Amino acid sequence: MIIDLAVLAALGILTYLGYRKGFSRQIVGLAAIVAVYFLAPMLAGVVRNFVFSSEGITFPGVEVTSLIIAGIVVFVGVWLIGRTFVAAITTFSERIEDIDMTLGAILGFVKGTLFVYIVLCVLVYAEAPLATKMPPFGEQAKSSFTLAGARQYNVITRFKYPELGELRGALIAAQDPDKVERNEALGRLLEKQEFRSVVADEKLVKAATDKDYSTLLSDERVIRLLADEDFRTVLTNTDWDGLIDE
Repeated sequence: MIIDLAVLAALGILTYLGYRKGFSRQIVGLAAIVAVYFLAPMLAGVVRNFVFSSEGITFPGVEVTSLIIAGIVVFVGVWLIGRTFVAAITTFSERIEDIDMTLGAILGFVKGTLFVYIVLCVLVYAEAPLATKMPPFGEQAKSSFTLAGARQYNVITRFKYPELGELRGALIAAQDPDKVERNEALGRLLEKQEFRSVVADEKLVKAATDKDYSTLLSDERVIRLLADEDFRTVLTNTDWDGLIDE
């Protein structure tokens, strides 16, 4: 409950900050960041030649320093131009400013949701060690619906271990003796002793059923199986959801 309240509080604060800042000012900040990404590498050479080469200055970090200086110049330049433009528009009408602040609150909420989601996805990986050291946190984590959502739909997990969903399906399917007997792919997976030991582990089977990917990834056997190219090939070439539904 406390974790969920903290999430709601964070969303409320970020939504309010978005309202106070306004939509256009937030867009200007994002535009400045995008401009840095695209323009700073191109301007870094100019900065290097103008600031360092012309003065005969050389040191190991000259390239990185040139890139940082170029990034700062681009960010400040785009930010100042954008802020001036926004200020000129919003001074014409209070209604425009009200709309801008309302849209800013919506954008702040969206950004806050993404931020909180990423933090929760990271927290999922630290859940087990934190629960061991701080039992009260473990109790709160078990009852948190936001953390439960991050366990089931963890973008970090899906990005780093794309075959984990298939492994979960294979693990569930392997609990049915009839499916083991009839499905060739499942039989090939069970030839691996490590997979058989995972199938026999009640804790991991429960984690698979609950889509608790963090618990699955906390087991070294699962990590080793996901690193096995032949094992992954069999996993990805089989419709595990269809097999489970049979």
